[in-house]
Amino acid sequence: MNKWRALDRHVPREDFRFFSRYIGLRPNIVPESLCHNRIEPVLNPVEYRAYYEDKNIYDRLFPAGWLPATLLRNLRGRWTDADYTPVSPDDGTLYRLCSPYDRIVVKPSVESGSGRGVRLFERHADGLYRQPDDREILTVDLLKRHYGQDFIVQEALRQSRFMAGFCTSSVNTLRVTTYRSVITERIEVLSIVLRIGHEGAVVDNFHGGGMIVGVHSDGRVGQTAVDDSGARHPIHHAEGAASLRLPQIGAVTEFAVEIARRIDHHRLLALDIAIDENDKPRLIEFNVSSYGIPLAQMTLGPTFGHFTDEIIDYCREHRRQAHKVFVRRT
Repeated sequence: MNKWRALDRHVPREDFRFFSRYIGLRPNIVPESLCHNRIEPVLNPVEYRAYYEDKNIYDRLFPAGWLPATLLRNLRGRWTDADYTPVSPDDGTLYRLCSPYDRIVVKPSVESGSGRGVRLFERHADGLYRQPDDREILTVDLLKRHYGQDFIVQEALRQSRFMAGFCTSSVNTLRVTTYRSVITERIEVLSIVLRIGHEGAVVDNFHGGGMIVGVHSDGRVGQTAVDDSGARHPIHHAEGAASLRLPQIGAVTEFAVEIARRIDHHRLLALDIAIDENDKPRLIEFNVSSYGIPLAQMTLGPTFGHFTDEIIDYCREHRRQAHKVFVRRT
């Protein structure tokens, strides 16, 4: 209570009571409400968020090969190809752009948290792209009905053998959190948490039936996973769960740091990274708001680790720079 009162007189106790059951009695446990209301607005200014939260700008920020291949996008109602060149919104154009891939994913480009609106389509013998349950066929009319505007069509990644060992139906991803130090300006990887889908699911989302497990800095994968209800489960893997180690831990860490270097306005990032079939890290998305406090604090330790004190001090000193809304009176 004394530590976090530096940011707010009203410090919720519930977070400490809950997360301490998983990671022990540690004063650095971050209260979620203080993170979202007192820390994020200082380290990740609200007025810059909207641009970075649109997945349709990722191809402008990152080199080719860092992301799943973009096939078609709708940007504020404007239909374009991967190079932002306007195209006609018709089925012929859609299928021509998708033709290099047997599996594609469609998702909203904004406000797509928790896997909302993510659909997988697979090409069948008749040449049509259908959802796995055969319920719907991919058409421009379907895209207009379900998404309206602001969505993106991409290749569906095939994950590495190691990642598929946890669940084959979903692309299991790593939630990697980074922090650009307010003291050294060095980008630090704070935590890596593996998200595992349940068999049969397309997404690995924690709130959609998936589970999370911590990955240590040397690549060791924890032996116990946690689900959305807080229940613990033993880890299962196709090659056996004992002494699991993420083979690409070094590449993932370096990749996360390189991504963070390109996001100049924000110090806290939550990255979703997949490992493709060639064992290469690929960025699925990154988040600059609603920082995922529970994932690390239910599996590894306090969210900000030994950077907690410098973050508290900085956010206390710069609290007047934070704006929760950016519409100002004139």
